[in-house]
Amino acid sequence: MSSLAYDLYDPDPEQVAVPVAVPKQPLTLQALRAQLGRLPLVSPGYLPMQVPAMDTWLGGWPIGAVSEVAGLPGTGRLALILPLLGRLARQGQRVVIVDPGQGFHPPALDERTCEAVLLLRPAPAQAAWAAEQVARAGAVPLVVLLDLGPLGRAGVRLAKAAEAGRTTVVVVGEGMDEDLPAVLRLVTSGWEGGALRVRCTRARDGRALGERQVVGPTVGQPAR
Repeated sequence: MSSLAYDLYDPDPEQVAVPVAVPKQPLTLQALRAQLGRLPLVSPGYLPMQVPAMDTWLGGWPIGAVSEVAGLPGTGRLALILPLLGRLARQGQRVVIVDPGQGFHPPALDERTCEAVLLLRPAPAQAAWAAEQVARAGAVPLVVLLDLGPLGRAGVRLAKAAEAGRTTVVVVGEGMDEDLPAVLRLVTSGWEGGALRVRCTRARDGRALGERQVVGPTVGQPAR
């Protein structure tokens, strides 16, 4: 199994990314954009979560907007995203995961899904910037930003980039970032009897929809 992974450091426009699996050779932002530009553009609407109960309840992940999933590690917060990763991989599409804390482990995925993930591992100071650049490019259907903490003004820029690129962006963290302009907010609180407990504190229409226990064949085994 392999995944295309990069370390991002100081955003010099001529040197922004370095493959982690080979000796550090500079990769220009233009080269990354060129690679993303070869991928199909997304269509408006929602990306199905591939969890039937969640799709019926919420409609899916909004395209062109930021969603937020909060929960401590071990509460199943990525279980809501992994089914979609598998679907996009089967369709031959890429997904970008921005992982400044290096806590995402591609070997936990099946081979096809792993190979579909473009894994960026920037320094925390550059993580929101990296997610913003990819979201604005509009060439991948899904960008996931992991465990960065409160984004401040960068959250507003990220939301504008998602809208401009018609990209679905999901921010995953241990707690809610109340200043993040997320149109969908979910909280995971763990597994109980094989079901994942999910609370929706904000749906796209602004309502808080309460808590559900999500059971379905696409959820699979508990994930972090």
